[in-house]
Formats: sequence, structure tokens, C-alpha cells
Amino acid sequence: YLTCPKATVSNSIYGAKVKWNVITGAESYIVYRKSYVNKQWTAWQQIAKTSTNSYTDSTAVSGAKYRYTIHAVNDGSLSARKDSASFVYVEAPKTTTTVTAKAITLNWNEIGGAKKYVVYRAELGDDGKWSGWSKVASLKDVNTFADTTVVAGKTYKYKVNACIGKSKSSSN
Repeated sequence: YLTCPKATVSNSIYGAKVKWNVITGAESYIVYRKSYVNKQWTAWQQIAKTSTNSYTDSTAVSGAKYRYTIHAVNDGSLSARKDSASFVYVEAPKTTTTVTAKAITLNWNEIGGAKKYVVYRAELGDDGKWSGWSKVASLKDVNTFADTTVVAGKTYKYKVNACIGKSKSSSN
């Protein structure tokens, strides 16, 4: 008898990352997905078979709502499966940076369905260590940001998250 794996889902820069607990005795796992289309859930579709306890669904579409479930497999026996909570995949924006004497300007591709973008910045300290991430902007319906608060001679790094409802992309 194989116990039921419990799946969790998060955004990654490569797709929807599905993880689950390792099941003692399982030789492999089968990953299933269903989508929310026209106000109803589709049938379960097998999308992968793996020997590890995680899978990245690179076919997930930004803004789409999904549920995932996992079967543990051993000698042809299948565990029960349990739905994950519904999950909205949000693609990570691809960012380019332009540096001038007065600002560092970030530009990123528009993410379908995103109504807000949040920009974070970290700074390299004199001790060679990066500071924590600080939110420097929360922008609606735009895909550019000019950071005019930078100091000449300092080194910065940035990340941008796209937001669809309560879901946000992973950092690029």
C-alpha cells in the first residue's frame, strides 16, 4: 500500500514547479494536471512520469489556473491521489537594464494578464555582501522603471515580479 503524495505548486522561471513528499516504497511518480477553462475544470491529463519528487511544468501558460495531483507507483500499484489547491501560473518577466549617469532603467516584457509589476533592489555593501531585497516600486500596467535613487560607484541588482491576482511570478 502506497500513501498519497501531497503536492504543492509554486512559480519558477521555467514553469509551474510541483513538489511532493517522498513516499516510502515508491519507484516513480505520475504527475497529472487539469485546467480551469470556461468556468469549469477539464479532465485530468498525465503530463509526466518521474523518479524524483518534483517536476517543472514548462508547458504552463501565464495567467492560466491549474490543479496538480500525483500518483506514487510501485510494481504497477498506484497510490490514491489528492488535488493540490488551485494555482495560477505567472511567467517571470525578462528584464533588460540600461545604465546612465543619472539612473538605472529596467525594461521587461509584458506578461499577459499581469496588472502589476513589483521591482526589488539589492545593494552590494563595502564588505562584499549583498543587502536583502527591498521593494523600490510597485507599478500598474507599465513595463519600465527608472531608478534615480542610485549612487555612483555602488553596485546594484534588481528583480521584477509580475502579479496576476494574488499570484506572482518567481524572480528573474
